[in-house]
Amino acid sequence: MIIRGAHIISRLAIFFAVVFTLIACGGGGGGGSFYDPDGNEPLPPPLTIATTALATAIVGVEYTVLLEANGGEGSYSWVILNDDNTGLTINDAGILNGIVLESGTYGLTIQVRDNAGSTDRTSYLLTVTGGRDPGPLKIATDSLPSTTPGADYNALLVATGGQSDDYQWNLENGGGSGLQLRPDGLLNGTAPTNGQYALTVSVGDGVSTNTKTFILDVGGNPLTITTSSLPEAEVGTRYVAVLQASGGVEANYIWDIVDDDGTGFTLSQYGVLSGTPAAVGDYGLVVQVFDGTTDVQSSFILMVSPAGIQIVSSNPLPNAAVGVEYTTTISSSGGGPTSTWEVVNTVPTIANGPNFTPPGNASTGVLGWAAGNIVAGQYKVTIKVTNSETTDQKTFDLEAADI
Repeated sequence: MIIRGAHIISRLAIFFAVVFTLIACGGGGGGGSFYDPDGNEPLPPPLTIATTALATAIVGVEYTVLLEANGGEGSYSWVILNDDNTGLTINDAGILNGIVLESGTYGLTIQVRDNAGSTDRTSYLLTVTGGRDPGPLKIATDSLPSTTPGADYNALLVATGGQSDDYQWNLENGGGSGLQLRPDGLLNGTAPTNGQYALTVSVGDGVSTNTKTFILDVGGNPLTITTSSLPEAEVGTRYVAVLQASGGVEANYIWDIVDDDGTGFTLSQYGVLSGTPAAVGDYGLVVQVFDGTTDVQSSFILMVSPAGIQIVSSNPLPNAAVGVEYTTTISSSGGGPTSTWEVVNTVPTIANGPNFTPPGNASTGVLGWAAGNIVAGQYKVTIKVTNSETTDQKTFDLEAADI
């Protein structure tokens, strides 16, 4: 199964046909900007990973996504430097594949190598959801790879969620870069002169649109940590974030945490920050990146909030029987003592289906189905629980059979 936002194989068929000879075979110069030391023959552009983000995966469902690279010499080989215990694998064609068994956020570091021995690596966040609700449409790409003036530039933007995976991309403002954005999310062209360029892009799914602005660094820029803030953490929940830098010698980046402020968090050499916060509060973290010549540091405030409410009952629900009163209790954890339960929908739709009535059941999580209303069939029941601050939603399988 190709996951939403990860159907790159079909969407890049034209890309392969046109670009394969130039990229995979090591051809295609950088607009005349790359030469050997004697200045005689053009050299291929440097090897870079073009895929900028990973699409969302679904727990227990096979995940397949194609990673893309540009430049370098000859064919590519791919390897996962750190799979963060997801069990995913990648082959030499760049196909990342596997089944993740637990929902959560994971930090993966992936490397590509060409025939000349050059390498490039990127760390990604992989979000694994516990259900099939795709969530709202959003642009998953966090930043654009930096480049040098006159180089052939390719970056594949990634979106997740929405009502359709037939995403259509548009370049709202190129910031004077001269780059173009194809409808399939491939940002390409010849890199402009030295400087920073603000590019605004949008993606639509036919129902909604999401817009995001990126800063593209071109040539000769000093080493800089570009991550400006950390996402909020939740106490007792594993936390993962990927830090980004630009400038300097990108292939040599090595990250380290200088001060974890007692959080116990770790920072891999590839920029993956992870840990499980034990207490609510605001923590000051100091991190460092080194490119083989220069090191820079940056400080962040990590806000740790109380644990949100979460449905913890397992799927499927106990079976129902036609003509027999049905009750089962749905359980939650976190989020405080007060909560309200509701059935969002039942598929296929059925009149007087399972619900949290009488009203007292809506506060206790007791799901009921009156004996006279039960109809044999297999149903998917989506249940939501809400408290004063947080909400959680989960879809359960429920089978009703004749007896």
